[in-house]
Amino acid sequence: MKAIVLAAGKGRRIGSEKEGIPKAMRIVNGKPMIDYVVKELSFVNEIILVVGYKKEQIYDYLGNRYSYAIQEEQLGTGHAVKCAGEFFADYDGPVLVTFGDMPLLTAKTYRKVFKAYNDSIRKNNPVACVMLSVFLKDISLPYGRVIRDNKKNYVRIIEEPDCTEEQKKINEVFFGVMLFNGKKLGWILNRMTNKNAQNEYYLTDLPTLLKEEGEKVIVCSIKDQEEVYGVNTLEDLYRVEQVMRARG
Repeated sequence: MKAIVLAAGKGRRIGSEKEGIPKAMRIVNGKPMIDYVVKELSFVNEIILVVGYKKEQIYDYLGNRYSYAIQEEQLGTGHAVKCAGEFFADYDGPVLVTFGDMPLLTAKTYRKVFKAYNDSIRKNNPVACVMLSVFLKDISLPYGRVIRDNKKNYVRIIEEPDCTEEQKKINEVFFGVMLFNGKKLGWILNRMTNKNAQNEYYLTDLPTLLKEEGEKVIVCSIKDQEEVYGVNTLEDLYRVEQVMRARG
């Protein structure tokens, strides 16, 4: 098992750049965010951290326990994963992709995603991608809605601004975490384009590209909304700290 943690961001909105530290090193409840993430992934054989801005601080903090890939330019989440390609291109096993600014996700949830992938192998119906979704209590949160067919199979993700009023009522949403077969991930990354408003390579394009190639994509769901809170603003930081304190 491998895991890629995207940790190259600057964290402008939470003031990390002003302080001269990478976003993943921002202190949350006494520890850098990245500390919580790698701890919950400690059951994985290899963790690859994609680093960029002020990367030396992450090296100094985490040391040589992990592998590192460098994203010199921030050209999107898909590009960040591609920067780590040497670690999985020939690996015919599961590769989880997660984020260095989501410190509330637990090992139990990560294990659930790996289990969904491994179960598909055991059943001789292997999947190329497992996406992680959550059932929201508060459907006003601006996440992409998971669209399924009448047999509950994954169809696509529709970003919240593009949803109809009816689609906005769907409480199953996708928040970015997914797992791939390593070889298929290496292959489909070469099919990405940056033909969008941001001119960036999006990780979220990959499941759709895989489906277009006839590959199987499934969704694995959790119900704990708090786990998927990321840290993008100071308000987010406060909310995540409150959840951590409540967990004890």
